[in-house]
Amino acid sequence: MGDGEIGLESAPGRGSRFGIRLPLALADPPADPELRVAEPSVFDADAPRVLVAKDNEVNQMVARRLLERLGCEVMVAPGGQEALHLALATHFDLMLLDCHMPGMDGLEVARRLRKSWGDATKVPMIAFSA
Repeated sequence: MGDGEIGLESAPGRGSRFGIRLPLALADPPADPELRVAEPSVFDADAPRVLVAKDNEVNQMVARRLLERLGCEVMVAPGGQEALHLALATHFDLMLLDCHMPGMDGLEVARRLRKSWGDATKVPMIAFSA
């Protein structure tokens, strides 16, 4: 491979300009024009319900969109207390609990839910943090 180049022009007070040129070949078109790539899905159940407990709004949005693309129904709790109330009132197939939220963090939510439910729960709880 060769014949590519990277360039840079810079002048104090005027700024910089970067450029790149790559010799790329065009891909062959698909054999079947009706062929479509299926959306990924890791769940067998219809629309599994997932609770996301996260205090940061941008990370809430990212988690929601990723999970919805996987076919999940997503509910978001902006804090631990809200997550605890939702979890006690609603059935979830999975809970993603932020480890670092102000007030009650996800680890405390998990402890309280396990204490409340005892051995009756099989709901996976995953601790995560941005």
